[in-house]
Amino acid sequence: MSVIRNTLRTNVAGSARSFSITNRSAALMDFLPFVNKSKTAEQPLPSEATSEEVKKEVLKNQKPKVLGAHVKDLSWKKKMNGFTVSPWIAAETQKQADQTKLPEEEIHQVLTTVYAEVTLAPAVSIEELLAVSLDDLTLRFQVTKKFQEATGFTLRDYQLTQVRNIQDLKNLYYTFVKLRNEKLPNAIYLESSDFANTNVYIDANVTDAVQAKKLKDLVKKAEKIAKDEFDQFVEKSKA
Repeated sequence: MSVIRNTLRTNVAGSARSFSITNRSAALMDFLPFVNKSKTAEQPLPSEATSEEVKKEVLKNQKPKVLGAHVKDLSWKKKMNGFTVSPWIAAETQKQADQTKLPEEEIHQVLTTVYAEVTLAPAVSIEELLAVSLDDLTLRFQVTKKFQEATGFTLRDYQLTQVRNIQDLKNLYYTFVKLRNEKLPNAIYLESSDFANTNVYIDANVTDAVQAKKLKDLVKKAEKIAKDEFDQFVEKSKA
């Protein structure tokens, strides 16, 4: 029995010795004063002053909301994937047609040139040219297309059915409006010259691009006024 007790006592002592723990010796860096764990930890970014945060929030809410403001949408460029469309009537020619009508002598010259290019026929007098029939639909389309390219005057499809001869084409140029927006086919257009001796004034026709630019400038002015008023309010509140 005593032998068993001595054996257990020896095993227990050996087990205790096997689980002994050695204390960690101090490292050199622990004695340096500039090494501080709190400094090496990531510090939160300093927040802006409360007044600045309030100012940004108020200005964001005070930004004028303008109905109908032009919003640039360039997603169509990605959808087109490099595909381009070339208009068959030059933009500069359209702009000129929208501003003024050509005098009769110039229109006669245009009609003479267009007819000669299409038919390759010898030159004729203007009276004979105006009487030329356009019942041939191929000839009508070719003549009217070149006439539109040269003058910028846009013909509606239904107007092509009324062009029986070149005289009709000339009459359309001087009777109907010169260049109108296809998006507004039922709009009523007025000429300022028709109200020259009255108290009615007709503003000049302005393109969508010009209107968008004007609206953008007005929005910028409104935003600046709102910002200036808020700055004055902040200064008064500090006083």
